[in-house]
Amino acid sequence: MSSARRRRAPAPDHTRRGRRGVVRQGPLRTHWLLLTALLLTLIGALVLQGYAQHSFDDRPDQAAAPAAADAVPAAIHEGGPVIDAAAPQPRSAAPNPGTIALTFDDGPDPTWTPKILDALHRAGVHATFFVVGTQAAAHPDLIRRIVAEGHQIGIHTFTHTDLGAAPSWRRTLELREAQLTVAGAAGVTSSLLRPPYSSTPEAVDDPGWSAIRQAGREGYLTVLTTQDSEDWQRPGVPSIIKSATAGTGHQGQVLLMHDAGGDRSQTVAALDGVLSTLKSRGFRFTTVSDAVGLPDPVRPAGAGDHWLGLALIWLLTGGNQAITALGWLLWAAGAVSVLRAVVVLYAARRHVRLRRRGWGPPVTEPVSVIVPAYNEIAGIEPAVRSLLASDHPVEVIVVDDGSTDGTADLVESLNLPYVG
Repeated sequence: MSSARRRRAPAPDHTRRGRRGVVRQGPLRTHWLLLTALLLTLIGALVLQGYAQHSFDDRPDQAAAPAAADAVPAAIHEGGPVIDAAAPQPRSAAPNPGTIALTFDDGPDPTWTPKILDALHRAGVHATFFVVGTQAAAHPDLIRRIVAEGHQIGIHTFTHTDLGAAPSWRRTLELREAQLTVAGAAGVTSSLLRPPYSSTPEAVDDPGWSAIRQAGREGYLTVLTTQDSEDWQRPGVPSIIKSATAGTGHQGQVLLMHDAGGDRSQTVAALDGVLSTLKSRGFRFTTVSDAVGLPDPVRPAGAGDHWLGLALIWLLTGGNQAITALGWLLWAAGAVSVLRAVVVLYAARRHVRLRRRGWGPPVTEPVSVIVPAYNEIAGIEPAVRSLLASDHPVEVIVVDDGSTDGTADLVESLNLPYVG
């Protein structure tokens, strides 16, 4: 070791004795703690994003095949589209005559939802928006705008999964997380639920009824539809207007449209025609609760739910940013790897050319190799032994820079020749 190393003041006595001599015990390295924390954070972000994007869901993001409906009460099949399944005897309600409850699913979407809101504002119409939790977390400003402009909020699950095919714990998680994102975004909660892939009361099957019953026990009113604009098929503006206004008489309707889930330009273009046509027939547009004569289901969120919702939104936003950053880092790593391969190939070709010319007279004199080290107890011994394994005479000088993990003591305890 160097003379400066030997004059170093003695360290506190944190030592252990082993077969290689006295080696000091150092504290756990800070960079390992930091690396572990970063790794756990990244894993958490990947798991959260995987759940939000169905990355590890074993079911496709589509409705299950129709099943038996033996357990569904006849009163539900033959009743209205707003279902209270919490009571021992489930009950339902239908919109009042001459009333249209205009509803939009799958949003909010940063492109189409603002255009639909603008059209509703021009027409002086209020609607009910059944929002997806992940979309609400991504666009909380649109949730606030929907509420501020007098529209009604409903829940459309967190990831738009088929509740009928989901286990009970997944149903609860989907509703709870969606509720929290709305609470975090706009400070409100809603007891209205529209299950994804649902349609009319007549189409409810046993798995769907099980999900509706569970939602009822958790405090939700399920809102189905009576009129489907079929805008999700993108059949063209005239077809959407025709489907949305196909009802006869003055019977109240719950009309289904979409403000997200793909290109909704046809929905936006058809909306003015739908509103004007139905208004000319004497229909009044309103929210779901007003259409069936229920108290407003949207309530101010508690402080706990509001802050939990904000935390969930921040986690989802941070996860998106982390995944984006990781993607760019992978691209950068790939580019660096390709560049390195090109440089190595060039250097190898140059090395071959220089070797053909000869390297000059051989070097036979001994050389000294200086190895600076700081807290290198994990790797210093292999490094020193590797240098000594050279077929050239070498002297290895390890310069310890005040290590606290016993690096210097380990090197001394090795008693290797030509190492100081």
